Amino acid sequence: MQISLENKFLKDWSPSREVNFYPPSQGPLAVYGKSQFFDTINYAVDAFQRLDTSIGSFYHVNEDSPVLNFCLTEYAKGEVWGSNQSYIFNPRRVVDCMEISVPPAPRNGTPPLSELLKGIEDERDVARVEAFVLAMGAEKRRPPEEERDVAPFHFDLKSFLLEINKTLNFDALLRADLSFTIKTVNFRRALPMDRPDCYQMAITISLDNEDHDGQVMITLTAVPMIVKCCVDSIYIGNAHDQADMILRSFLNFVVITICTLSFILCTRAMYRAWLLKERVNTFFRRCRGKQLCLADQCEFLNLWYVMITANDCLIIAGSTIKQLIEYRNVVHRESECRKNPRSDSSAQGRVNPFTLPQQRIEGDLWDVCGVLLGTGNLLVWIGVLRYLGFFRKYNILIITLKRAFPNVLRFLLCVIILYAGFTLCGWLVLGPYHLKT
Repeated sequence: MQISLENKFLKDWSPSREVNFYPPSQGPLAVYGKSQFFDTINYAVDAFQRLDTSIGSFYHVNEDSPVLNFCLTEYAKGEVWGSNQSYIFNPRRVVDCMEISVPPAPRNGTPPLSELLKGIEDERDVARVEAFVLAMGAEKRRPPEEERDVAPFHFDLKSFLLEINKTLNFDALLRADLSFTIKTVNFRRALPMDRPDCYQMAITISLDNEDHDGQVMITLTAVPMIVKCCVDSIYIGNAHDQADMILRSFLNFVVITICTLSFILCTRAMYRAWLLKERVNTFFRRCRGKQLCLADQCEFLNLWYVMITANDCLIIAGSTIKQLIEYRNVVHRESECRKNPRSDSSAQGRVNPFTLPQQRIEGDLWDVCGVLLGTGNLLVWIGVLRYLGFFRKYNILIITLKRAFPNVLRFLLCVIILYAGFTLCGWLVLGPYHLKT
């Protein structure tokens, strides 16, 4: 989605930038003239107003009065006279933010009922769709094409700044940020019974002039935040998806149960080993007048059990997160939106993307789940070496690795020290000539 947003809102964006090459085939996206600076902002505002032209399902948060935030970060004073190379400079930073209102885009409304009922055979689903159309209201019917034609909108930053008596001083300008929020519904289906997700995208287009070298870098950042979909939403599933999801949940619970039993048994074994160590230590203290040294006490600790308990914890946590994500997709998520969501547009209001909560989205949870399950799986396969030790020939190899492990660590420490020295030397000597700098 990042690429589609950059293609939508960034002027002069080319398909060659969608593939990362090293060294890059072209320089960074930047502007070098004042007219290019204004054209970039004008293009982004116009694209925001015309969200309905995108293939993606992008919509304004406030459909009645879409708003953008335009912030200028400048030095408190920055004047340059090139004739005699004199200047007035105050390094204190000042941030000035202003709102840009654009006219609402044409509304498509609700398609005809016959179009919505195409491909739906279950009578219960038909009744749900009919109730949905009735709840949406007759005023949201799709108007004819000729009624949706409106005069084109073109934003002009120069005129806007002139109206608010704002002068843009490029000598003092540090950065300009154009921020806005859009909403979207993701219909991508990754798993059975995977319901569509509703998102708000906090988008910021930054024009960075921190270096004051005549090159203003352009970047677009999009922060997705998952929100609850409207209660009026309808999901039409099938029996095959339901059976597949039940099988997945059953497998998750089986894995969690087995790992829990393994964790309990290994913990009990380590606890009994600790009790045995205490009894032996007490015996030596009473009968021999001395205690076991630390190395002898560590002989009672089975490191294989420690590793097994660690991978059990990782797999239990990963499987639990996986089940929660899949269960979230099955449960119908209701929100407090009204029957007519457009009447709530003013309540959603003018959202500042910098004040939206940074919620953990499903993609981040999948990353955490993958790390937990992957690490746990790695430890499980390492634990298989324990059973190879039951064979005489394999046991010799494992004992050799165990004895050589401290020396291998010493060798790695020496290698890391040498590598760090060469790395820091190369960074200091060759770093200023690197392409990325």
